[in-house]
Amino acid sequence: MKLHICLAALILGLLAVLTLTGCPASRSSEPGQENTSEGLPSEESPAPPDSEVQAASDPVSEDRTAAVTEVAMGFLEKLGYDASTLEVTSLELLPIEYLRVWGVKIGNDLGNVAEFHVNEDTLRLEELGFIYSREGIIAPENVSPDDDLPGLIAEAIGLGDKGYRLTKENGGQNEYRKYADWDEYQIAVSYFVIFVPPDETATILLDFREGELHPPVVINIDRDAAISRAISYLGDSATGTEPSSVDLIQWGTWLSNGTDFPVYWEFAFGQQVVHVNASNGAIMEAS
Repeated sequence: MKLHICLAALILGLLAVLTLTGCPASRSSEPGQENTSEGLPSEESPAPPDSEVQAASDPVSEDRTAAVTEVAMGFLEKLGYDASTLEVTSLELLPIEYLRVWGVKIGNDLGNVAEFHVNEDTLRLEELGFIYSREGIIAPENVSPDDDLPGLIAEAIGLGDKGYRLTKENGGQNEYRKYADWDEYQIAVSYFVIFVPPDETATILLDFREGELHPPVVINIDRDAAISRAISYLGDSATGTEPSSVDLIQWGTWLSNGTDFPVYWEFAFGQQVVHVNASNGAIMEAS
């Protein structure tokens, strides 16, 4: 009788273990089969990062690439290119140091016509490269390497319409400035520099700094007093007593985290340039 009772207990114990653990065959999954148990990770390959998915399907990204293309192609049209003969051959987002730019190449089956860097945030051209004339490439008839390329570029960008005016011209480099009114003064707060290297295949550089006037503006030293201080500083090296150019500038207006925006007079005496602080008359820089 005791033996029967022990055998019954042993059988019941084995049944309980099997019930709790389940059949081993039922727990194993075939290679590649997904584990669908809640709370357990899938064995499938991980999904691509969100950034890759957005780049392919995000309407915002598509709108941005369309806007970048429009900026680059529109610029070439304003220079006189026939856009119907051209297409975007490459478009990619490039993280470069402190900013993000789009690298854009435009051409056709015969090769590249132009390359651009377009600022991701502002959609402004940062730098560019051209091929104005090459066999098989349709280039504008009214543009040649001997022309005033900085002036043509400024016109195509529309600097005049944006309030900029030419202040310095030195060979292949032009500087344009935009001014803000302060009492009877006009103070330069933005500038745009276009540099075209002598080598036609080199990159054309665009340096753009757009700012706004930062009060308080303190002008204790007027034009004549500032000229006297500049000439006194230069001494015998000054060429003449009247500067060849005069400007009033507020430095650093484009700096988002700036705290000091000094206003200064800029005087050019031939090739020499002197900056005189308009608040205290100190010489800030001379070259």
